[in-house]
Amino acid sequence: MKNSRHIKLLQILIVGIFLLGIVFISLIDHIGVSGKNVEAHARKSQQINPSWQVLKSVSNDTVAMIFYSENKKEHKFSIYIKHPNSWGYFFRIGGSDYSLGEAIVC
Repeated sequence: MKNSRHIKLLQILIVGIFLLGIVFISLIDHIGVSGKNVEAHARKSQQINPSWQVLKSVSNDTVAMIFYSENKKEHKFSIYIKHPNSWGYFFRIGGSDYSLGEAIVC
């Protein structure tokens, strides 16, 4: 009788861990990059030179950044947004846009 009780508790524990795993996996899509880490995330994911300067604008739902070299001949941009019912910012678009580069040099 004691053994069957232990087996029942073990089954409940296994089902509980399984359900927690499912909840965790479903939440992964709702966890983004924190506001204080978004610049570091952009630099790493877009391989942006650490010596480049950044212009950054942060609001409650968007972070926009322009990274540029010292001579202002090279640049990259990154835009992160917040999704409804989620935590943190998510990468939306980034890269180099030559018309944007002309505006930076001016």
